[in-house]
Amino acid sequence: MGITAPNRREAMRLGLRLGIALTIPSRSWAELRETPAFKKDVTGEKLPKIEERVPEEPAVAELETIGKPGGELRMLMG
Repeated sequence: MGITAPNRREAMRLGLRLGIALTIPSRSWAELRETPAFKKDVTGEKLPKIEERVPEEPAVAELETIGKPGGELRMLMG
C-alpha cells in the first residue's frame, strides 16, 4: 500500500487549515510576563502587577524572535 499525493481539493483544505492555524494567536504567545527589573518594585507594592499596568489590548510588535530584557539598543523609532 503506497502513499498517494493529495488531490487539489485536499491540498486546498490543508492549506486553509494551516493558514487559519498560523493566524490565530496562541494563548502562550499572549501571556504577560513580569520584567525581571520590576519584580522587586512589584513585590514591594511600589508598582501594580503587570495585569493592572498593561491595557486590555496592548500594541504588540510582530518580531521574528523574542529577545531578553536588557542588552543594546540597535534602533529607536519614534
